[in-house]
Amino acid sequence: MKKTFIAFVLALIVISSSSIAISEIMLVTLLFSSTDDIELLSIKTYLGNLNNESYGDYKAILTANGKEVYAINFDPSFDFKAYREEGIVIDKFSTARVNLLIPYIEQATYLDIYYKDKIIKVFTLKDLLCNFDNICSNYETHFSCPDDCNTFSQDKVCISALDGGCDPDCPISSDPDCKTKSEKSIEEQDKKPIPLWLIITIIFAIIFAILLFFEWKRKQHEMELLQR
Repeated sequence: MKKTFIAFVLALIVISSSSIAISEIMLVTLLFSSTDDIELLSIKTYLGNLNNESYGDYKAILTANGKEVYAINFDPSFDFKAYREEGIVIDKFSTARVNLLIPYIEQATYLDIYYKDKIIKVFTLKDLLCNFDNICSNYETHFSCPDDCNTFSQDKVCISALDGGCDPDCPISSDPDCKTKSEKSIEEQDKKPIPLWLIITIIFAIIFAILLFFEWKRKQHEMELLQR
């Protein structure tokens, strides 16, 4: 009984750890119209975990080398609550945005969208995720295309690593390279020599103040002598 309980606990640990495993994933954003026109809004490849619930009449299938490597079911929602005089009613948008989390697979070539087992849209991923033109553009990130995007390229993915470049996608406080540059600029400002004109002005001001003090003391002494 004790061994069974220990095995059960270990199984739970393995399952929970695998469910939160960090890996390279794609956030695919699609825009559906009520007539089933589909537009690809964006793809972002980054490190994360898959916590998808797969249900619905629509299905996205990722294929690589002609084989299905991942599939997820979903339903775009066009409904929204509208507050009117007669109360809350359900109205409909003309479009619906859908975010899909899909594992990043380097060999993936197509993302097929199905509705009830009927294919309605095909997106070619290969050139979108990496086109090897030495320019970090389109939907490329460092994770999908390290040849075009380095770790501090502007690719909408923050990589806060000490890599010699300040990542514009990161807050300054989270990237050590950004911190270093900020601290260096402050140090350089502190180390700047005081301008010569300022030094001369300060010296003359001190001399003038001393002369005024002695003049005041002299007049005080003369007044004391007259009062006697």
